[in-house]
Amino acid sequence: VKSRKGDVLRCGVVVSFDDVNITSVDYCHVLAAALFNGDFEAVEFLTFRENDDVAYESLSHGIIDALAGTVVNFEGDVDRGFSYSTPYYYRDKESSVECYAFATRGDDTLFSSFLNAMVITTIHAQEIGATRKTSTRMPLTSLFGNKFLWAMRDAVSYGGSYDEIYINNFGLKSVRGRNEVNSQSGPQLLTRPGIPKLSQSL
Repeated sequence: VKSRKGDVLRCGVVVSFDDVNITSVDYCHVLAAALFNGDFEAVEFLTFRENDDVAYESLSHGIIDALAGTVVNFEGDVDRGFSYSTPYYYRDKESSVECYAFATRGDDTLFSSFLNAMVITTIHAQEIGATRKTSTRMPLTSLFGNKFLWAMRDAVSYGGSYDEIYINNFGLKSVRGRNEVNSQSGPQLLTRPGIPKLSQSL
């Protein structure tokens, strides 16, 4: 993973609704912690309105390294050369599901893979019972080089498990719906946008 310019992550955030905005900011801090040896404050934020092409132009031109709070759009992925991370929030619409995720440049494959791995890390942390206080339960990994050996631990040390991030932003009493991590065998979270609601797909 190549170092970000100036040893700081430049994270764009698409402003939609409050709880998702804060969750997106949290995941930017998680990524910064993983990149910079636990320094979750090594991040600069730029905010963008929904449906604002300036956000994707900023990503395309390298003004920002990653764009959080994007609604996954695979037409955009193919046509404009962007990649999306595993979604970290799902929002039911009338006939489909909006998936909120990071967008990265498609030609920055290694960084895109690293970012996606850190989103999945928060889900894996929940699976193995790792929390902020027990982040050393996360494995060391040399997948991205020895410089990032502690990346998974650093990410969880700041953000905690997926549950911790979700509850911190939405509260204990919120209806989880598709954002409930599957504790049984099978998929943990949905991975594709536009999936009809269960009642409509039967």
